[in-house]
Amino acid sequence: MLNFILLSLFCLIFSTNYSFSQWKVINSAIGVDIKALVKVNGGLMVATDGNGIYYSDNNESNWVQKNSGLTNLKVYCLDVDGNKVVAGTRGNGVFISTNGGNNWATTANGITVPHIYAIGLFGNTIVAGTGGGGIFLSTDEGKNWKSNGGTTQIVNAITRFNGYAYMGQGPYAYKSTDNGLTWQNYIPQSNTTIRAFAESFKQGGGKNVIVGTLDGIFVSTDDGKSWKNLQKGNCTGLTSVGNVVFASFENTNSEVATAYTLDNGLTWKFSDEGLPKQINVRAITSDNEYVYIGTGDGVVWKRKLTDFGITSIEERSENTQLEIYPNPASDYIEIWQSAEKN
Repeated sequence: MLNFILLSLFCLIFSTNYSFSQWKVINSAIGVDIKALVKVNGGLMVATDGNGIYYSDNNESNWVQKNSGLTNLKVYCLDVDGNKVVAGTRGNGVFISTNGGNNWATTANGITVPHIYAIGLFGNTIVAGTGGGGIFLSTDEGKNWKSNGGTTQIVNAITRFNGYAYMGQGPYAYKSTDNGLTWQNYIPQSNTTIRAFAESFKQGGGKNVIVGTLDGIFVSTDDGKSWKNLQKGNCTGLTSVGNVVFASFENTNSEVATAYTLDNGLTWKFSDEGLPKQINVRAITSDNEYVYIGTGDGVVWKRKLTDFGITSIEERSENTQLEIYPNPASDYIEIWQSAEKN
C-alpha cells in the first residue's frame, strides 16, 4: 500500500511538473493557416490566410478580429513599430494602421505586383517584398510607392534590426544599412530558399548570423563570408530573445517543429514537448516571457522561456553588448549587459 501511495505521489509530481514544461494552446478557433505573429502594445497579433487579423491583449484569451478597413483577409506578413502596424496581403498590396490595428487603410498606390510576402517598417519608410515583382519602397508612410529593384524570385523574408535589415529573395540574400533604402548582396546565391534571419552576439564581441531556409539552418561566424548547415529541416521562422534564438519548422518535412540554440547557433536542441506529431509551424515570435508559434491548421501555442532555462533577459542596444554565462549552457544561463568597447 505504501509503495502504491509513493508511486502515485511520484506520478502526480511528475505530471504536474511536465504540464508546466510544454507548449500550451492559447487559440484553436482561427481555423486557417497562420502566416505571421507579432507583438503589438503588449498583446499578440496574428495574420491569417483568409480570416484577416486576430489580436489578444493578454496573449491568451479575449481574442478579437481586427479587420476594420481591411479589404483583403489574406494577410501574409506583418511588422510593427509602436502603434504603427503594416500588413502585406495576397492580392491587395499593403495596409497600414496607426492605432495598433484597430483600423486599416490601403497604401497600395504604385505597387504593380500586389502580392506581398514580406514587409519591413523603418519609421516613415516601408519596404514591401512581392511574389515575383521584386521590392517596392515608400518613404511617406505608404502614400506612394516605387519599384526598388530585386529579382523575380518571391521575397520570403525582411528581418529588421536597429537601423538595418536582411532580405531573402528565393536563394539570394541582401543587407541594407540605410533603413531599407538600398540593398547590397549578402549571399549572392545559395542553393536553397531563404526564409528567415537572426543574429546572435557572442561573449567578448562579434556576432553570428543565422539564416533559416527550406533546407535547414545555416550559420555564419564571419559576417556572411562562409556558412555551415547546422540544423536540418524546412525552417519557417526565427526569433531572438537576448542571445537565445528559437526556430520553427514545417514538421512534415523534418523531425522537428521547434528548436533553440544557446550557443550562437552552433548547436540546436529540439523543444517539441506537448506538440502533436507532424505539426506545421508557420510563424514564430517571442517576448521577454514566452515564445509563441502559429500553425498551418490555425492554432496558436505558447511556451515559457523558463522552460528553456532562460531566467532573465536584457535587450542589446547599439552601444551595449550582451554576454551569456556559461556558454555553452546546459541547465541555466545568465545574461548581462556591458559597455561596448571602442
